[in-house]
Amino acid sequence: MHYRVIQLTVNYEGIDMATPIYDKSNPSSIEEFGQRLRGNTLRKKPGVGEITREDLDATEGVKSKGKFGTLMEVYYDIHPGNEACSPDFKDASVELKTNALNKIKKGFSAKERLSLGMIDYHEIIYESFETSCFMKKNKTLMLISRLYRENGVLVDAPIKFAQLIDFSELPPTDQEIIKEDWTSISNKITRGQAHLLSGSDTKYLEASTKGAVGANRVSQPNNDALARPRGFALKAGFVTSVVNRYLKGDLEFVEPDAPLAITDASEIEEKGFDAIIIERFDSFVRLNVEEIEARL
Repeated sequence: MHYRVIQLTVNYEGIDMATPIYDKSNPSSIEEFGQRLRGNTLRKKPGVGEITREDLDATEGVKSKGKFGTLMEVYYDIHPGNEACSPDFKDASVELKTNALNKIKKGFSAKERLSLGMIDYHEIIYESFETSCFMKKNKTLMLISRLYRENGVLVDAPIKFAQLIDFSELPPTDQEIIKEDWTSISNKITRGQAHLLSGSDTKYLEASTKGAVGANRVSQPNNDALARPRGFALKAGFVTSVVNRYLKGDLEFVEPDAPLAITDASEIEEKGFDAIIIERFDSFVRLNVEEIEARL
């Protein structure tokens, strides 16, 4: 274990009154500290910081968007700075992220995409993926996921997932697709087309809009046209896949009904994702349903 717990008072009405301590510079300690929440709630398993009375009453909803993330910062007693490329746990190179999950038949589904920081249009054009601001900040995520309940009190939301997600430990195909997505976004910005970015441009990692519709516009390189502010985000479908694969204990898991899955990262690097998909489905063109089923 990489953290220790000092018991200050006895357990009271099912609430753990201990004051826990962990090592903010140690990724494993950060993960273990988060995993003590699995199967519990923030009310029953308080962290290092003290949650305010107002936040104890906060519920799910538009007005409290981002509030659960703030509660987890209190839990870990961290105070993220304003450095765009610096992760929350700077000494451990770990970024804290939270999201909500819906219960489904095959496990859980992410309620929404996972935001991973703003895109600086004027800086990204000089970066490479491996040394980018995006990777410096998000190479290792500590993801804490709660079960979503409409109008539910946030500190009473059951924690279903608490896991370090290291980019380098994802399947090579996932790594290659995320890199391809980042490169696609970067190239579009370099061409002076930041104002034309769309979440539908990419597969796993998207350039998601920030702020209300019709709100701020910002400058971009190589074009006088103003563009909407955007940030990187992992699409909900990919987050769903990652969470369920971790819960199964198999990051390489492919659903039995996904025989066309891409499992060779070098294939993506060589041909590109779109070309592979077209190639995969080419043999099914002009076949009827029965003929397609026979080939699967």
